[in-house]
Amino acid sequence: MQFLFIDESGYSNNWKADTAKQPYFVLSGYLVNSENYISYCDEIRKRIESLDLDKYDCPLGQGFEIKAKEIYKGSTWWNKNKEKRNFIRDLMLETPKNTQGKTFLIIIDKKKLKNTPYDDPVKLALKFLYERVQRALDEIGEDAICIFDQSSFRDDEMHEASTKLTRDGSFLFYESNFYGFISTKIALNRLKEFYLARSENSIGIQIADYYATFTYQYIKSQKREECDWWNTIYSSLHKNPQNRVSGVGIKLYPK
Repeated sequence: MQFLFIDESGYSNNWKADTAKQPYFVLSGYLVNSENYISYCDEIRKRIESLDLDKYDCPLGQGFEIKAKEIYKGSTWWNKNKEKRNFIRDLMLETPKNTQGKTFLIIIDKKKLKNTPYDDPVKLALKFLYERVQRALDEIGEDAICIFDQSSFRDDEMHEASTKLTRDGSFLFYESNFYGFISTKIALNRLKEFYLARSENSIGIQIADYYATFTYQYIKSQKREECDWWNTIYSSLHKNPQNRVSGVGIKLYPK
């Protein structure tokens, strides 16, 4: 059995009006074998505890979260402890590789999305993510339990959208040279159940948070050449049997 941990970055209640401030929406998925994940969580906790972080008094994922935004931007405390900050960043971003997991990134360009028939970047990203995870699960012949970051927004909508996709399948539309636009349906039957969890109680959701947050900042940044950690993110993205990443482990829409 696989776990799929899901988190996002760049959400806005009024995305069409906020594209100047938040030009992208990023949805990340961390797919991992349940046994590998559970056993490695203890290793992560030990490494975090070895840093002797005075500001925290709970084990990671047991009422304690180190938010990706804190690590990326650096508060006053983290800027004074840059080595620890970088250690945590690398530890979290390397976890998919160390657990033999796979990651998926869906990046929605909100400005360009205004010129398409789609009016909801969140649900669109969810559809794209599930399609890619379904194919990855088909490759290994396993099913997955999906775990969302519980939030104060759209939890009911996400459950409803997820249930509808797994029940009815996902429809794809593509252009044929002979028949115009053709639709086909992808069954999403390997995604079995959906749960909400608080990020401070889940290391897996925190990993998905790091992938979503750091990817959002990378895409938005004008200094991408300085992001040495991007190679870590990119190397953990799912590849198909032909070793393709684009459109498989990562999708940017619209292109």
